[in-house]
Amino acid sequence: MLTIRVAEPHYVLRIEESEVDHFEFSDIDEEATIQAPDPDLVLDLDKSARRACRAA
Repeated sequence: MLTIRVAEPHYVLRIEESEVDHFEFSDIDEEATIQAPDPDLVLDLDKSARRACRAA
């Protein structure tokens, strides 16, 4: 289920899959600073999947 702001401009305010699985948007009109994560903390899923296949 999507909850959408009625007033223009329209924004998605909430995405709900179930009572426990949901995502809420806030501070819609605020500026945000986005930074890339530390490369040491990023998991390369392709490499992990290849290792798991070789180990099996």
